[in-house]
This record gives sequence, C-alpha cells and structure tokens, in this order.
Amino acid sequence: MYKVLAGKSLTTNALTAAEIIAQMVSMGWSVFDDQSASYYKVLISNGGTGLLPPLYTKIGWSGSTVVTIDIYSHWNATTHTSNLSPINVTSSFTTSKILWMWGNKNFVVCVQENKYQ
Repeated sequence: MYKVLAGKSLTTNALTAAEIIAQMVSMGWSVFDDQSASYYKVLISNGGTGLLPPLYTKIGWSGSTVVTIDIYSHWNATTHTSNLSPINVTSSFTTSKILWMWGNKNFVVCVQENKYQ
C-alpha cells in the first residue's frame, strides 16, 4: 500500500510525531511498543510480503522542537529497549518546517523543507 503525505505544516513536536506515526500506520506499519507516556512509539514492519526480517522504527518526541527517528533490527516490547544499536539511520525533524512523506511497508521517506515566507 503506497501512501503520500503532501507538504503539511506542523507546529509542535507531538503533532509532528503523531503525523509521522499515522502516516506509517496507513502505509501498513503496526504499533509494536506504545510508550506515549515516555514520549515515543515503536512501529514494526516485515515488508510488503510479510516475509522480511522485522524492522523496528522508534519515533520519539521528548525534545521541545525535535522528533527523532531511530531504526532497529531488534526491539523488546517488554523491557522497552533494544540490545542493539540503531542501524546507522537516525534522523531528526523540527516542527518549524513542512513535512513530506511517502512509502509503504518496505520503505518510508520523510523530507522537510522550510516554510514559505
């Protein structure tokens, strides 16, 4: 299921994180570990066929204006941690820019641009 979010302006880190999570869920990802009280959620996908090794995406919004995205190949929903470091993909998004997203269960692309003045 291929989805697109066309340039959306978001004003807070919580709204930005919620939009990223909502878009990924609409792409077919599932919430694996909901730690909203700790300001993060972990989503999981096994790819479009369901046959790929699971990929875990941690979306955090504890900073004042930044949303972080970390990718893991393992996540323990009981201890709410991973015994592995993030897979060389750590991104952060600020709330003062326009968010664009597209993707599916195999890949997700998030892009930001400055708001027009």
